[in-house]
Amino acid sequence: MLLVATLDGLGTAYFNDSFHGRTIVSSILIAVIIIGATYHVLWKPSGIAPGIERATSTNGARPATTPSQ
Repeated sequence: MLLVATLDGLGTAYFNDSFHGRTIVSSILIAVIIIGATYHVLWKPSGIAPGIERATSTNGARPATTPSQ
């Protein structure tokens, strides 16, 4: 999320012709706040984000329950 917010903030500052130190930092911070709020308010409660996280997990997907023997 921080990488996306940094790139978003840099792009916003560059394309608004405000490529100054303070403007870059404020653009990045605004992007962090908006991305974080959107995730926690919209995507996580909807169940979409956890589903994507499970589908794209690289930690060796394990079944939710273990078969009894």
